[in-house]
Amino acid sequence: SASIAEAAAVPDKLKEAGAGYAVLGANRELAGAEVELVAEERRERRLKEALAKVDADYDFVLIDCPPSLSMLTLNGLCAAQGVI
Repeated sequence: SASIAEAAAVPDKLKEAGAGYAVLGANRELAGAEVELVAEERRERRLKEALAKVDADYDFVLIDCPPSLSMLTLNGLCAAQGVI
């Protein structure tokens, strides 16, 4: 599935934002990710696995999640080491 495969390409998708920050923005392909994740194994850990590839490069990673308990939000919560 395209959006799941692209999630694995996190390093290629990062854009430098200056002052030592980088941004990985959402796009239209993310809209279909929820449906695709339903059929995947370890679906709640896909973001965590993708972020593990760049974890050593950053002191902090902020994940902005929608205010609903969707599969995408569950991925964000599973990838997080803390929640504010």
